[in-house]
Amino acid sequence: MKFLKTIKAEEFKEILDSVPILKIEEEVVNIKESFNRITSSDVISRINVPHFQKSRMDGYAVIAEDTFGAEEDNFIELELIEVIQAGDIPQK
Repeated sequence: MKFLKTIKAEEFKEILDSVPILKIEEEVVNIKESFNRITSSDVISRINVPHFQKSRMDGYAVIAEDTFGAEEDNFIELELIEVIQAGDIPQK
Protein backbone atom coordinates (compact mmCIF):
# COMPACT_ATOMS: atom_id res chain seq x y z
CA MET A 1 0.00 0.00 0.00
CA LYS A 2 1.42 3.42 -0.94
CA PHE A 3 0.80 6.61 0.97
CA LEU A 4 0.98 10.06 -0.54
CA LYS A 5 3.87 12.27 0.51
CA THR A 6 3.51 16.01 0.97
CA ILE A 7 5.75 18.47 -0.85
CA LYS A 8 6.49 22.14 -0.35
CA ALA A 9 4.35 24.71 -2.16
CA GLU A 10 7.36 25.96 -4.15
CA GLU A 11 8.11 22.44 -5.41
CA PHE A 12 4.46 21.95 -6.40
CA LYS A 13 4.49 25.28 -8.29
CA GLU A 14 7.59 24.14 -10.22
CA ILE A 15 5.80 20.92 -11.17
CA LEU A 16 2.72 22.84 -12.34
CA ASP A 17 4.85 25.30 -14.31
CA SER A 18 6.53 22.39 -16.13
CA VAL A 19 3.22 21.01 -17.43
CA PRO A 20 2.62 22.14 -21.02
CA ILE A 21 -0.53 24.13 -21.73
CA LEU A 22 -2.70 22.43 -24.32
CA LYS A 23 -4.49 24.48 -26.93
CA ILE A 24 -7.97 23.03 -27.16
CA GLU A 25 -10.12 23.76 -30.15
CA GLU A 26 -13.82 23.18 -30.60
CA GLU A 27 -15.22 21.16 -33.50
CA VAL A 28 -18.51 19.54 -34.50
CA VAL A 29 -18.37 15.78 -35.06
CA ASN A 30 -20.85 13.03 -35.86
CA ILE A 31 -22.13 11.08 -32.84
CA LYS A 32 -20.30 7.98 -34.12
CA GLU A 33 -17.00 9.92 -33.93
CA SER A 34 -17.65 11.29 -30.44
CA PHE A 35 -16.23 8.36 -28.45
CA ASN A 36 -13.35 9.41 -26.15
CA ARG A 37 -14.03 13.12 -26.71
CA ILE A 38 -15.02 15.86 -24.31
CA THR A 39 -18.01 18.14 -24.86
CA SER A 40 -17.33 21.87 -25.03
CA SER A 41 -20.55 22.66 -23.17
CA ASP A 42 -22.75 21.00 -20.56
CA VAL A 43 -25.20 18.30 -21.64
CA ILE A 44 -28.36 18.48 -19.52
CA SER A 45 -30.91 15.67 -19.42
CA ARG A 46 -34.63 16.40 -19.26
CA ILE A 47 -35.04 13.47 -16.83
CA ASN A 48 -33.04 12.21 -13.83
CA VAL A 49 -31.19 8.98 -14.63
CA PRO A 50 -31.09 7.04 -12.40
CA HIS A 51 -34.12 8.31 -10.50
CA PHE A 52 -32.28 7.86 -7.18
CA GLN A 53 -28.88 9.04 -5.94
CA LYS A 54 -26.19 6.51 -6.82
CA SER A 55 -22.44 6.55 -6.50
CA ARG A 56 -20.39 5.53 -9.53
CA MET A 57 -18.16 3.41 -7.34
CA ASP A 58 -17.90 1.86 -3.90
CA GLY A 59 -15.70 3.43 -1.30
CA TYR A 60 -15.32 4.88 2.14
CA ALA A 61 -15.83 8.40 3.43
CA VAL A 62 -13.43 9.40 6.20
CA ILE A 63 -12.61 12.51 8.14
CA ALA A 64 -9.12 13.38 6.91
CA GLU A 65 -7.93 14.32 10.38
CA ASP A 66 -8.69 10.76 11.56
CA THR A 67 -6.05 9.45 9.13
CA PHE A 68 -3.24 11.84 10.12
CA GLY A 69 -0.18 9.89 11.19
CA ALA A 70 -1.07 6.77 9.18
CA GLU A 71 1.97 5.15 7.56
CA GLU A 72 2.73 1.82 5.94
CA ASP A 73 4.04 0.58 9.28
CA ASN A 74 1.65 2.61 11.48
CA PHE A 75 -1.92 1.65 10.67
CA ILE A 76 -4.84 3.58 12.09
CA GLU A 77 -8.02 1.66 12.79
CA LEU A 78 -11.19 3.52 11.82
CA GLU A 79 -14.68 2.86 13.16
CA LEU A 80 -17.35 1.84 10.63
CA ILE A 81 -20.30 4.16 11.26
CA GLU A 82 -22.78 3.13 8.57
CA VAL A 83 -23.18 0.92 5.50
CA ILE A 84 -25.11 2.61 2.69
CA GLN A 85 -26.50 0.48 -0.13
CA ALA A 86 -27.11 1.85 -3.63
CA GLY A 87 -30.24 3.99 -3.59
CA ASP A 88 -30.28 4.35 0.21
CA ILE A 89 -30.12 7.74 1.91
CA PRO A 90 -27.44 8.11 4.61
CA GLN A 91 -28.91 8.30 8.12
CA LYS A 92 -25.81 9.62 9.92
